[in-house]
Amino acid sequence: MGNHRIVRMNDITGAGWTTFGTIGRGINQFVTPSGIFVNAAGQIFVADSGNGRIVRIDDMTGAGWTTFGTPGSGVNQFGGPTGIFVNAAGQIFVADPNYGRIVRVDDMTGAGWTTFGANGRGIDQFWSPTGIFVNGTGQIFVADRFNNRIVRMNDMTGMGWITFGNGVNEFNQPSAIFVSATGQIFVTDRDNNRIVRINDMTGAGWTTFGSPHLGRGINQFFTPSRIFVSATGQIFVADSGINDRILRIDDMTGAGLLTVGTVGSGINQFLGPSGISLNATGQIFVVDSGNHRIVRMNDMAGTGWTALGTPGFGVKEFLNPSCIFVSTTGHIFVADTANSRIVRMDDMTGAGWTTLGTETFGNGISQFDFPTGVFVSAAGQIFVADWGNHRIVRMDDMTGAGWTTLGAFGSGVNQFKFPIDVFVSAAGQIFVVDSGNHRIVRMNDMTGAGWTALGGPTAGSEINQFSNPAGIFVH
Repeated sequence: MGNHRIVRMNDITGAGWTTFGTIGRGINQFVTPSGIFVNAAGQIFVADSGNGRIVRIDDMTGAGWTTFGTPGSGVNQFGGPTGIFVNAAGQIFVADPNYGRIVRVDDMTGAGWTTFGANGRGIDQFWSPTGIFVNGTGQIFVADRFNNRIVRMNDMTGMGWITFGNGVNEFNQPSAIFVSATGQIFVTDRDNNRIVRINDMTGAGWTTFGSPHLGRGINQFFTPSRIFVSATGQIFVADSGINDRILRIDDMTGAGLLTVGTVGSGINQFLGPSGISLNATGQIFVVDSGNHRIVRMNDMAGTGWTALGTPGFGVKEFLNPSCIFVSTTGHIFVADTANSRIVRMDDMTGAGWTTLGTETFGNGISQFDFPTGVFVSAAGQIFVADWGNHRIVRMDDMTGAGWTTLGAFGSGVNQFKFPIDVFVSAAGQIFVVDSGNHRIVRMNDMTGAGWTALGGPTAGSEINQFSNPAGIFVH
């Protein structure tokens, strides 16, 4: 693509390396070619994206150079084609992402021009389709890129429309969870750039806030990573990505939206904020992961800004911490992720600094592999999302007493793929963000009893779907 050429090699060693093409709009030239297909006769078809056309050549010398298409949205025009497929009958199928459609022509003259689709997220709609395939029975498969799904249909009328990865009960990389006192579940749906609230684990009352278009504006997120809901119902979100800010809204309509933070390492600046918690007095605690520190501020104006931490493995040092929890006693717990340990301290001076874990990753007792979530129950038990070990850990205290684990790699019951956050409700139910399985899980205890999952195993962006959920909170 970036070299504006196509390449042929005999095998994966690169033997017989042959290139064809230079940048330009003429014969034997391409601009960001993005798709290629070779038919049974050996003819090579190229989606010449930057030129708004498709190209057919007989071989890698460019013999038989034939083009079809010009830039545009009309008949015999493309808006940056990226995927191409030729069926056994010689019909040519093209993914035309700029106009949210696929195109079929009978041959390189454009005879039989047929289009299907429009920009959107519903049935018979695509959002930047980038790949296309037709099977032996004529069914058409489309990679619907920004809708995070695969679409299959029987023909170019859209008959038999079925989606994979964007249906009911799916998420796309959730990253945090919070359960409120009333039992409502809040999730940061990271790769869908939104937060989700549901009434229960059936997905009832599904409500979202955010936009499918990531950004820095009002009602937009850029890979939100964590969420916290205050006793008054205000919602706090660590908006990571390039936004590097904390966002607070009064409710799921976005009313009262306030932000604090810009990119940087100074006061009122963050570099990849990845965790958030409030104490009993309403002070806001933030994990500033990229700056290897934690921050406390009194309010959303950033007053009382206090930071603790520098890079390292010693006392008052962190290495890419990712989660913070302030207990009812005021103790501060931090998932010191890249140091593979949990840290507890009495206050923001670092007094009472205590750690559990080893500098090297492990899967034994008192060992973690990239811990990403920490929660302390009302009884004082410490729960950890042990990301790299695909398990949840519970211990009675910071000595590791009562060490109990649940989980193994997989997508079934009592299995996780990279669990990233954990939350324990007032009733003692354990909620887990099973990020790699694009789902959230609830269980009654550490035996896995009452296992209930919502979402997964594929990603999605519609109702009851998540994309890389990153955190959870039950209200």
